[in-house]
Order: sequence, then C-alpha cells, then structure tokens
Amino acid sequence: MKSDLKIVYLEGSEAGTITAKQALDKKGINAEIRVGCNKDQYIAELAGFTPDIILSEYTLAGIHCSEAVASLRQSGMKIPFIIVSNAVSDEMAEELLLLGADDYIIKDQPGRLPLAIQQSLEKYKLIKEQQDMLEQLTNSEKRFRALVENSTDAVVVLDAQARPTYVSPTVINVLGYTPQEVLTMDLFTLAHPDDVEELSKVMMKVLATPGVPIQGHTGRMLHKDSTWRWIDATVTNLLHDPAINGIVDNFRDVTESVLADQQRKHRERRLNQAQAVAHLGSWELDMETQISMFSDEACRIYGLSQTDNIQSTASWISFVHPDDVEYVLKKNQDSLDSQQAADYYYRIVRRDGQVRHLHAQTHIEFNSQRQPVSLYGVMHDVTEIKKSQQALRNSESNLRAIFENSTEGFILADTQAAVKYFNNKAARFYEVITGEKIEVGCSLYHGVSKDKSADYEKVITSVLSGKTRQYDHVYEQIDGDSKCLSIMFIPVYENGEITGLSLAMRDVTERKLAQELLQRSESNMNAIINNTDALIYSLDTDLRYITYNDALKSMMKERYGIDVQPGDNILKSMEKFDPGSESDWSQINARALGGEIMKFEKEIPYNGKRNHFRFSIHPIKENNTLVGLSCFANDITKEKQAEDEVLKALEEKNIILESIGDAFYTMDRNWIVTYWNKEAETVLSCPKESILGNNLWDLFPDAVGSLFHTSYQKAFEQNTIQHFESFYERDNTWLEVSAYPSASVLSIYFRDITQRKHSESQLNELNKSLQKYTDELIASNKGLEQFSYIVSHNLRAPVANIIGLAELANEGIYPMEVKEQFLSELLINVERLDDVISDLNTILQVKRGVSEKRELVSLQRLIDEISSSIQNIIEKENVRIETDFSTVGELFTLKSYLHSILFNLIMNSIKYRRKDIDPVITIKSSLDQDQVGLSLRDNGMGIDLAGKGAQLFGLYKRFHYHVEGKGMGLFMVKTQVEMLGGKIAVNSVVNQGTEFKVEFSSNAFRTPTP
Repeated sequence: MKSDLKIVYLEGSEAGTITAKQALDKKGINAEIRVGCNKDQYIAELAGFTPDIILSEYTLAGIHCSEAVASLRQSGMKIPFIIVSNAVSDEMAEELLLLGADDYIIKDQPGRLPLAIQQSLEKYKLIKEQQDMLEQLTNSEKRFRALVENSTDAVVVLDAQARPTYVSPTVINVLGYTPQEVLTMDLFTLAHPDDVEELSKVMMKVLATPGVPIQGHTGRMLHKDSTWRWIDATVTNLLHDPAINGIVDNFRDVTESVLADQQRKHRERRLNQAQAVAHLGSWELDMETQISMFSDEACRIYGLSQTDNIQSTASWISFVHPDDVEYVLKKNQDSLDSQQAADYYYRIVRRDGQVRHLHAQTHIEFNSQRQPVSLYGVMHDVTEIKKSQQALRNSESNLRAIFENSTEGFILADTQAAVKYFNNKAARFYEVITGEKIEVGCSLYHGVSKDKSADYEKVITSVLSGKTRQYDHVYEQIDGDSKCLSIMFIPVYENGEITGLSLAMRDVTERKLAQELLQRSESNMNAIINNTDALIYSLDTDLRYITYNDALKSMMKERYGIDVQPGDNILKSMEKFDPGSESDWSQINARALGGEIMKFEKEIPYNGKRNHFRFSIHPIKENNTLVGLSCFANDITKEKQAEDEVLKALEEKNIILESIGDAFYTMDRNWIVTYWNKEAETVLSCPKESILGNNLWDLFPDAVGSLFHTSYQKAFEQNTIQHFESFYERDNTWLEVSAYPSASVLSIYFRDITQRKHSESQLNELNKSLQKYTDELIASNKGLEQFSYIVSHNLRAPVANIIGLAELANEGIYPMEVKEQFLSELLINVERLDDVISDLNTILQVKRGVSEKRELVSLQRLIDEISSSIQNIIEKENVRIETDFSTVGELFTLKSYLHSILFNLIMNSIKYRRKDIDPVITIKSSLDQDQVGLSLRDNGMGIDLAGKGAQLFGLYKRFHYHVEGKGMGLFMVKTQVEMLGGKIAVNSVVNQGTEFKVEFSSNAFRTPTP
C-alpha cells in the first residue's frame, strides 16, 4: 500500500473523516482526506485533487452514491469506490455492488477500513496490469470497435437462442444499461407489453430471411430509469456467417421524434375539439407543473374577468363548493386511476357569492410510456336546468304526497279503462273488495260485481264523452261487510282530447249510517219526548212556544184549562202555573236569554198540595247567534218526599251510630271518609271535622302498608268481611277491627283492646314462668332418678358385698388364709363404696357451685392455663391445640365450670386419640343471633353414635377400655353445661374424629350493666 494516500470522502459532516483518519493512522497509513458535501465539490476534487480512492456515505443531501459512482466512471479515473453505511443487509450489499461500488464498510467497524482500502487498491492494480496485457491484443479490434462505439446506434449481437453475445458501449446511451448488464439479461423482457406481438413477428421474419436487413421496426423498450423509450431497429440474421455467428441488431433512440409527432397530432386533435365545443368552458392541468389554464368561457362561468385566469390547482379548487371538493378530487383521481374519461356534476361558489351547478367532462393525455402528462376538460353551466328539474321534482313530490296521503282514493285510467296510476287509499279499497292487489294495467271493471258492470260501463262511457259523473253504490267486501263508496268520474284531457279518466273515491259508509241514525234518532227522540212524564218545550227569543211535548200540553189543559198552541207566549201560562212569581220568572228568562244555563228546583202549589219541579233551561244557538231556549221540567214531588223519609232515617241511624260503644266510620272506594262517630274521635284522637271528606291514608300515612291498609283493600277487592287485631304504634294502642264491604262503601267497626292485650301478655309471662319452673322440676326429677339409680345400683352392690364378706369372716369354719382373702376383698369393696360416695359428692358440689360469683373469662387465657397444667401430656403425645376466638373472645360466666368443661373435653380427645397420627384439637367460638357457640373438634378414634349415642353422656358409661376411666367425664361436662343454661351436642365418625358443640344463650353471658 502507498504510504501516502489521497482520499476524497463524500459525507455530510467531518465526523466520518476523523474516524477514518484515526483508523488509518493506527495502521501507519498517512492519508490526506478531503471532504465533499455535494456534487460540485466532488467533481472539483476529482479533477483537481486526483485522489487514489473514494469513500462515500450511502445517502447525502447533495449527491447519492450512485451518482458519485457514475461521475467517477465518467471522469475516466480507475480508482476504488468504497461505500460507508450504518448497517448493510444482504439485499443492500447486493445493491451496492450493482451500483458499481468496490466494497463497503459499516460505520461502527472503522477498523476494517485499512484492509478494505488495501484490497481495493490491489484489485485495481491487478486490473491495470491485465488491461495493459490486453491492450496489445485488442489494437487490431479497436478500429472496428471505434466505428461501433462512436456511432449513435447501439449494437447487440444475439445467438440462436436470442441471448446477447456482444453489446456495444453505446447501449447505455440508448437504454441506460451498461454492456455488462445487457449481457446478463433477456432484452425481450424490456419490450412494452403492447409491442410484444409485433416484435415477435419481426423476429420470425428475421429468422426466415438470413442475410437480409429488416429495417423500420419501431417499438417501446423500458429504459433503466423506468421510462419507456421509442426504439427504431435494423435487424440482420448473420447466424450463417462463421465470423459473426449471430443476429446483429442495430437500434437507436427515436423518442423525441415520436413524441414530437404525437404532440403534433395532439394539437390537431385539441384544435378539432376546441372547434366542436367552442360554446363550452375548457381547462387544462399540466401534471408536472400543476399549472391550470382556463378558457375565456370558463372564466366567465366562474365569474372571473379575462385577466383573472386561474393558474394552479389550489386556485381553481377554492371555487368548488365545500361539500363537493372531495367529490371532484375523487372523480379526477378515479379518472387517472382507471385511465378513463370522467363525466360528473358539481357546484361552485363564484366570487359574487352565487352558487352555480356545472356539468364537466375530464379527459387524460398520456405520453409514450402511458403516463398522464395533463388533464383537460370542458364544462358548462347547468344551474337553470337544475333549478327546473328540482322544481319539477318538488312539484311531483308534493303532488304525489297529496295523493298518497289523501283520505280519498285516486285512480287514473286510459280510454280502455285500464289502470295507469293509483294511490294507497285506492289500493286498500281495491284489496278489501276483490281480495287482490291492484296493478297497473288491470281493468276498472274487475273491481265491481257482475250486477254493477252494466251501470259502471254506462258511467265510464258517459265520462269518456266529456261528462263528469258521480256514482254511489254499495260494495260487498270479501269479509262479508259492506262499504258504500261515492266515486267522482272526471275526464282527462291532453291537447284538447280525452285521453282517459280519473276516479276520486270516498268511503261514505259512516256518513250514510250517520244519516240513517239521525233519522232514526229524530224519530226515537220524538217518541221519547211524547212518551215521557217530563215537560219539554222550546221558546223563541220572545218567549213564544216553538215546540212542546204531549205531557206539557196535557198538564196545562187538565190542570189549568189552557190549550197551548205554537206562538203562544209562555208568560200567560205562567200566571196560572205559578201565580205570584212573575218577577222570579222574568229574572230567570232574562238570564237564560243572556246565554246562561239555568238549573234550579222550585216549589209550585196545586190544589193545596206542595208540588216540586226541577227545571233546566238551555240557550239555543245557531252560528253563535241566540235563537231561543230549550226547557225541561220534571215533577220531583215523589223524590222530595222520598228524600224527607231518607233524611229522617239517616237521622235515626246517626243517633244509633253515635250511641253504640264501638268506634265506627265509613269510606268510599276512593278512601274518602263519609262518616265518623264520636267514639272514633275518642279512640283515634281525630276530630270529625278534620277527617270527613278527606282521604283516610292522607291523615294516617303511617298506616299505609300495615294490616289495616291491606285488610281494607282485601275487603273491597274480594267483597269479604275482614276481622283482625293489630297494634297501632302512633297511639300505642291495640285495636280489634271488623270491616264490612258493600258495593261502594266500607263500614269499619273497631274498639280499644289494649287493656285486654296487657292482661293476655301478663298471663303469657306467668305461663312462661310456670313452664320454666316445670322444666326445672322435670330436670330435678331426672337428677333424683339418677341419684336413685346410683344409690340403688352403685351403692347397693358394694354394701351387699361388704355385708356378705363380713358374715363369712365371722364364721369360724374358714382357715386363716381364706379369712385374709375375705378381709382383702372387704377392703376393696369399702374403697369402691368410698369412690361412689366421692363421685356423688362431686356431683353435688357441681350442682351447688352454680351459686358462685360469675366473672369475665378470657377463652384464650383459659385454654393456655389448661394447656400449661397438662404440658407433660401434650409434649408426650405430641398434641397440637389450635384456637380461633376472633368472633367471641370473652364470656361472663363461672370460670370453674367453664374450666372443667373444656378440661374434660380436651383430656377426652387426648385419651381417645388414634395411634397412627398426632392429635390435633381445634377450638373455635361463634355467634349466631342470640347464641354463643364453642366447638371442640379432634382427629381421634371417633364414636359409633348409631349404636352408643344414647348412652354417651350417661354416668359410668364407657366405650373404650384401653385407657383408664370411670365414665364420669362427659356426664360432668353435660351436667355443668346445663347448669350454665346451655346445651351440648356431638358429631362423630369412627376413625375420623369427633366434634363437641356447646351453645349458650348470649343473654346468659352478657356482662351486667351497673
């Protein structure tokens, strides 16, 4: 390697230069490095500095490494080119080498730089030596190559399989590929898809005509820069010539001439189009410069002056209506993507604020590579057309809405009575009559029965002659009902000629029925008026009779001798009907004529009797004008007499209800109180005046949902009598209630039974005390029975043995050794008797000990004391005692009793442990409502409860004899638990363990308050 190197480093900063310098210095290489940041600096350094090697970053802002390689090759300098990059993948490495780089290094591995430089320089030295050797061999060839390589044409020689065997250097000027690249590729893959077929025909012709140059073929081939170039070729088949043995293809780039010809044709076509659409606005957008050109007509359409030509896409798109911008851009983009013309409508907003509708067509102009080079199109203003279309649509829509939502059915038919249009109402009429759906083209005659067809035909014929007809008739529906339809037939004219007819049909069934009902009602009304006892008459504004019924005429004739006639003034009748009341009637009539409805009752004497009449006088108006009076009068004398009798009965009832000892009230189904006696006032402390006429639950809201409320509801709903007793907290009172329902009234009787309830409560307390005393007597009796059993069994046996042995010992017939045996047995029975007496004493002590003073006992501390007292046994048998007193930690009780209970249960679990596992005893407390519980569970031998459960807590009852014991432990536990007011239960499974559960009343263990 040269000791002094000249290096040009293409980089964006001097950091790489410093790193490279340091790496070369380490290897003893003295290098002068110059930095180039852009293309100009790089070319200047190549020319003026004449470097030995080039280092280049992969990508720079001012120049790409591919350009740097190309510039180096163009300079003619044969020096290495090494690329420096951050990271290089396999694909990137291949790309770098294809670019012409000699080597590459990674920036974070600068130590490889000296070696890479050395290898590259040696490679170039070797190449130079080889070139020198070949120079002499190629001198004779240079002359030929000079002719070929200096030609503007490129030359390629192909073998019989169309593979390149020779490529002239000028190929790079035509296709952009180096000769080496062309030698490795299939040239036919560069042909444009649209030209492949023609190219195949040319090659077939070339192969068929050896030695004959085939000229004039022009087609497109893909340049290395990805553009399509027009190529003109002359191809000669020289496969038969041994010196060449190939197909010689001479070709040249004729793109500019082809494009110039296309441009000329385009201008001619554009001129023809402009002449055809001179009345339309036109525009053009250059895809490269993005400059738009608008014609004068386009400017006029956009509301611009001829000097305000639009020059950019952003400029003309700003005039597009905001709601249509995205649509217009998409249409243009779709046109580019599909390479098809676009036809669309859009709106613009002119500078003067007008919104205009435009119809536009967009076309695309392509270059030789089928790339779009410009967009151009035409437009014209269709605002007035749009307005007319919208107005027409609105009119049609409104008219259709009117017809479709009309309560009348509409049908339009032609002169042959064939349906052309119908609305929803007509369709429903048609379907309920025929059971089928009406359709365009069906006949109007299909909608009528045979017996109506002749009339229908006459009507239609008359209408088609120019007359308008109305036709009413009854249709029988398919469900059996009838419909009365009124149909108006109207001729339809177009240009003065009848072209069809329209039918407007209305369902008049209800109107017909109403007319019939009105006639029937008037007839019935007349019958009712003339057959009623009420006096009915009408007057005009001068108080003269207009109409009157038979009852009025008859009464006035029979009683007063007056023959009432229409037109007579009523005041003459009133003088005899109600003498002395002229001023009253004048005032009544005046108020009625003033528009007031008068309802009143009046006493009118006749033949010395009091007669009562109820009058109702109503003004009669027509078109808001008073035209007379309508009068009704009923003789209510009998009703008044009945009312008097009812009032008298009610007065008697009230006397009775106020005098009874029970509280009483009534209410209707809306819970409104209608009666409230004095006793109800006293019991519920509620005065009569504050509750009558009011809702019961509004005054007693605390009773809603109570037994009172639900029982009253049940009485009304089920119409059943309700008897119940309930405590009313507001008054602290017990009430006995009876509720009696009727059709509309609920009658309530109730009384205060608080004293009786207190007596019953006291009696219940006495009964509970007596029951408790009885239970204690029963328990005491059981204890006495137990003692009796002990005395009769446990004492009698040792005493009998003692007496028998004593008698035998007093007899002199036995030798001394036998008597000593008697004495020994006698002592054993005395000890047994002493044990029994001692056990009885223990039991008596337990029963007397309940009178001891109680205290607050810590459960955990008590277990600790018991564990400490039997520590040697616990350690010997490896016993583990687990406790959980988180629920209840202390009890107020007799400590000695509780100590004995837990001690005996723990010792019992240890005695009857299983031999195969260590004893585990778990003791827990619990609290369930008012019960305090203690649970002691072990994993011992267990007890057969099915066979021995009944004897478990008996005195001297034992179930296992492999350990010592007398059978008193569980008896003592049960006795002490019961003395503390508790109870004990057991669960056990043989060979799985036993659980004793002790429960006490929480009241029995509650600490007394001072």
